[in-house]
Amino acid sequence: GIDTNERQAQAAKELGLNVVISDAIEWMVQQKDRSVSLLSAMHVIEHMQFDQIVRLLKDAARILKPGGGILLETPNPESLIVGAYKFWFDPTHVRPYPPELISQLLESLGFEQIDVLRLHPDGRNREYRDAHAVPKPVADLLAGPLDYAILCRKP
Repeated sequence: GIDTNERQAQAAKELGLNVVISDAIEWMVQQKDRSVSLLSAMHVIEHMQFDQIVRLLKDAARILKPGGGILLETPNPESLIVGAYKFWFDPTHVRPYPPELISQLLESLGFEQIDVLRLHPDGRNREYRDAHAVPKPVADLLAGPLDYAILCRKP
């Protein structure tokens, strides 16, 4: 794994994991073309400006082997509670990125089989529907899944 947080990297190393302390983009620049089978970035892109995400995904396209994959996970701004409130609990977050934007970027960079998975249901969703008779589409808008993941492949 790659991490900029030395404490987290050390904890991972103590579990026997191979971890490099580095910035993801700096690490990717050093990798050979078509040398990596899978890349994951769990709760990373929300800490980046859009131009940094473009660079990250361009480098990913370069270093992934044909058929290689990317797994991204980030907070889900489709949920108003996340996009307007919970997202901002972390002062290092730059901005929430809608899944359609990231999916379109991946497609423009040549990625295929782009699947968006909405994850981690907000428990208030059912409460709004059952206890307050809020229609499902409204409950989903207010308190939809907290995160989403995108899984895609390089042709």
